[in-house]
Amino acid sequence: MHQLTKHSCTAKVEVVSINQNSFRDFISKKRNVEATPYKMKHVTDENKILQFFVPHQVKRFKHGKNYCAPPIEGYVMNTTSGNGTCRIPKLDPFHPHAMKLVEDLSDPLRCETEQRATLSGGVLNITGTDVAYAVYRSIVRPESNDFSFLMGDPIAINSHNFPVPHEYIELTSILTDQKVLKEYLMQVVPRKEIISRPSPASELDLNILIIGIDSISNGHAQRKLPKSYNYIRNILEGYMFMGHSVVGDGTTEQLAAFLTGQGEQEYAESRRGEPNAKPVDNWNWIFKKAKAHGYVTSFCEDSPGIGTFQYRLLGFQDPPTDYYPRAFFLAAEESYSNKNPHCYGSEKIYNYHLNLATKIFEQYPERKKFIFHFPGEISHDSFNAVQLIDKDLLQFLTKFNTKGYLNNTLLILLGDHGWRYGDFRQTVQGKLEERLPLFSMTFPKWFKQKYPTVAKNLRTNTKRLTSWFDLYATFNHLLEYPNKPRNLKHGMSLLSKIPVERSCKDSSIPPHWCPCVQWSAVDHKHEHSQQAALTAINHINDLIFHEPLGAERCSELRLLKLIRAEVEIPTTQVLRFSQSGKDGYEPEYSSDKIQPKDSCSYQVTFITLPNHGVFEASVHYVYGRFLVKGSVSRINKYGDQPKCIANLLPHLRKYCY
Repeated sequence: MHQLTKHSCTAKVEVVSINQNSFRDFISKKRNVEATPYKMKHVTDENKILQFFVPHQVKRFKHGKNYCAPPIEGYVMNTTSGNGTCRIPKLDPFHPHAMKLVEDLSDPLRCETEQRATLSGGVLNITGTDVAYAVYRSIVRPESNDFSFLMGDPIAINSHNFPVPHEYIELTSILTDQKVLKEYLMQVVPRKEIISRPSPASELDLNILIIGIDSISNGHAQRKLPKSYNYIRNILEGYMFMGHSVVGDGTTEQLAAFLTGQGEQEYAESRRGEPNAKPVDNWNWIFKKAKAHGYVTSFCEDSPGIGTFQYRLLGFQDPPTDYYPRAFFLAAEESYSNKNPHCYGSEKIYNYHLNLATKIFEQYPERKKFIFHFPGEISHDSFNAVQLIDKDLLQFLTKFNTKGYLNNTLLILLGDHGWRYGDFRQTVQGKLEERLPLFSMTFPKWFKQKYPTVAKNLRTNTKRLTSWFDLYATFNHLLEYPNKPRNLKHGMSLLSKIPVERSCKDSSIPPHWCPCVQWSAVDHKHEHSQQAALTAINHINDLIFHEPLGAERCSELRLLKLIRAEVEIPTTQVLRFSQSGKDGYEPEYSSDKIQPKDSCSYQVTFITLPNHGVFEASVHYVYGRFLVKGSVSRINKYGDQPKCIANLLPHLRKYCY
């Protein structure tokens, strides 16, 4: 058998598959080959690679080796007290692991150019005195296309107050000094079909305004958004959910959960490049239900190149909401320059989200509104830059409060998940913060007085285990109030009391993402620790080489270093339990802890070669076998490492090198 051929994005290798019977014949002749779990072997024949999978086998450990790796005393995570199933970690937002990475960005963000025009009420107002000539072009979405935009013909502007019926435009101005400036402007033009939309009576009739910020945990919001955080908590008396958990990896899993009530994998195939994949239109979108209840709806994301439902998925065939400015951001993104960060021309990118929400409230005063705006550019790639939004966000919140908009609005400020990459994420604090995103709900003052039981439930639930599936259930409850939501696959309404004994399993939170189990560090040199890491790497290689294009262009990964290993440990009572008492109720405990054996769960953090990727995986040990549970997370950035497969195999981007 030849040595394994090293692959790379430039290698050209012919991949030959063999059927299962041939595979079994081959294995039967190679009994002396020691197999490891999920291990992929490659037999090379000149320029051909014979590709197959070895079944999930692993060598049996000898007597004594089947005991789980023992916890290192004194390294158990700090958790809240209480008798509930979930022990939520008590995290200090200003822990040294975080603060050593915090940079003060208190100086306000200033875009490179000054604004020279405004667009509102169907009128383009040229405010710049140095504008010698200007034209505009409309920006529209092509029919059934979520990945491009169309520009209208240039229209010359011949007055300082020029009528413009379009909602999204590109304005090109030639100044008196011959400089050329581009600005991107949007407005809300009231639509007759929305104004006349039937609106069934409901007991609550609350507007729902959701402002999401990419990659911000509850702890990071306290560090970098102190003005807005404190205003919501102290002035608006909002509910801050301290035990709110993610339900999977990355943005798509979180947004799918609270916008549709299900995970991505529960729907028909929607991934780009996969056979029979379809756009996500048929998912169970809350937007559709809100529209059926008479709401005007809006969904706004920037950074269109990494859109939540377009980065890996096929996006929407038809706009999911009444206002859906993806085409606008696709057009504006072409003007983005690192010399003018966080801006499109004269406007801060995140302000488009805040301004559009304001304009919808202004233009539809009598219409219920369901708005979800999700600025991501400001925070997706920077641990510190989100601080720049704090002042403008506070002004937005204050304006909505003083104008009375919040008198009939449920305001939600959230982050999809915490910071996912870099030095901070590789600490235990960062690992937990990723799983505990920012989530707050602010109801009008009258709501708490009129519905004291609901207010009490909300206050109780801020200290219970909750998830994004619960938010979807809550939306349904609000739309049908007082009727409770029925026939939901996951979650329960936050207007109801969450049980104290609720577990991650009850909440549909996968074990790898569960924030409330008790973990303890173990010796990373222990054989179980090493084998868990190798199992995870073999699993990654299986994913890569399962795809012919991955086998052709991606390198096989191997272990460079095991950074950290942790074992899930039961409570002291579980470990010391001996038997039930004579009455059958009172338990009896031994004086010694029983060391778990035959079955245990590990989380391992490790570095691979040749890509120097830092990964985290959950691996279960069950009677001599190691099995990867769930997805393997990459917690450092991969940049352009997977460029050779990025568009064709987007689900392998974090693995391929």
